[in-house]
Amino acid sequence: MNPSIKASNELKSLINTTVGYVKINKSWINHNAGYECAAWWQDSKIEEGVYPLVLRQNSLSPNDLYLSAELNAVVVDDFFPSLWGGVAIGNTKYVSKGIGSKQIVNHRFELVESIERTGNSQGDKIDICVNPLIWNTLIDAVRSTLIDYQGTYNQYLADYQEVGDGNYNINIDMMAYAAENIALLARSIAKLKRCCSYLNEHTDYMRDIIVNNVSWIHEAA
Repeated sequence: MNPSIKASNELKSLINTTVGYVKINKSWINHNAGYECAAWWQDSKIEEGVYPLVLRQNSLSPNDLYLSAELNAVVVDDFFPSLWGGVAIGNTKYVSKGIGSKQIVNHRFELVESIERTGNSQGDKIDICVNPLIWNTLIDAVRSTLIDYQGTYNQYLADYQEVGDGNYNINIDMMAYAAENIALLARSIAKLKRCCSYLNEHTDYMRDIIVNNVSWIHEAA
């Protein structure tokens, strides 16, 4: 489970803007089975390269923040036969017409994890760089979100103390949900503060290593 971070007023202006970059060093196959027919699927090979990381906000509750990159890909296999009730229509064997076509794959990256990986040694399957200028602003948003979940926890705790578990266990389920997020957000604050310390409190030698490890972002220019 990843922390559910809500946008502060300062971060709202950055939603849908580029706040970093991701470098794909080693391609992989993206399997998409999220079609209206459960039997359909498509495999696309992600292309290596450097891509912008955009800050996004989930349109569904709890409207949490995440990073997204539009990755270039090429279709290598698919399965879209005509079906009726899961049974193939006709006797003609399915032959793909999409193999080799270009695709855009929207890939999600978690905020805190991406910041933790910023400045790591180059050469992994994926290298990530999130602009350090937003780190402290994000910490403030995490603190605010933690307080919101504390309020949610207190609300359902009061109901629990008065009426018990609640209809369909809503009181205990919501307390558990809020408590899990509180724990994740508290740990996220500690992780983000540690990342900030790497730039603000370490020696010039250590900072130079971090800067060198993200030198690949110049490829995005």
